[in-house]
Amino acid sequence: MNRSMLGIKGKFDIIVRNPDGSVATRRESHNIVTNSGVAALFALLAGGDAYVTGDYSTATRLSHVALGDGGTIPIDRAGAWSDTLLTRELDTGGTSDNRYARVACANAVLDNQGAHDEESTIMFSATFVAPFVGDTGSATRYLNEVGLFNAAGTGAGTLYAVSTYTAITVTHEQNVEVRYTLSVIQAT
Repeated sequence: MNRSMLGIKGKFDIIVRNPDGSVATRRESHNIVTNSGVAALFALLAGGDAYVTGDYSTATRLSHVALGDGGTIPIDRAGAWSDTLLTRELDTGGTSDNRYARVACANAVLDNQGAHDEESTIMFSATFVAPFVGDTGSATRYLNEVGLFNAAGTGAGTLYAVSTYTAITVTHEQNVEVRYTLSVIQAT
């Protein structure tokens, strides 16, 4: 009997850039695809709202990245699979600007679209543009949590993937770039 297997894995790459574009800090972190993320993925495969109930009845593509400062390390803590939000997601803090809000992703297929026994990858990327924290020019933020969502608003949508990492210090002058690479592997 010939059996085909499909595997999915993902990782986040968090890059803090100085004003001149040089890399100040970089973290690579493997993720957990949450239970909600698995359900959302199946809803997308089924055509969005076909037969799926609950929070996933109007599944949409993965579209936004969020950062947080309340993550627990390691991410494989009990219950991480059932997370629906980041532990402490950064938001607009009641201001009218969106410096802390979720950022829309650009996505592109990176390589190899479905060749047998090979890996196909897609990368989602988003940049949080300086001034990233505070209005005074003196604030710093310690980030240690990242998530991939299918909605823009803080607290909205489905958390597809989440990861925590050793805290990164970000100053008011630095941009934070997040890349999420999703790999699908087909093998027999």
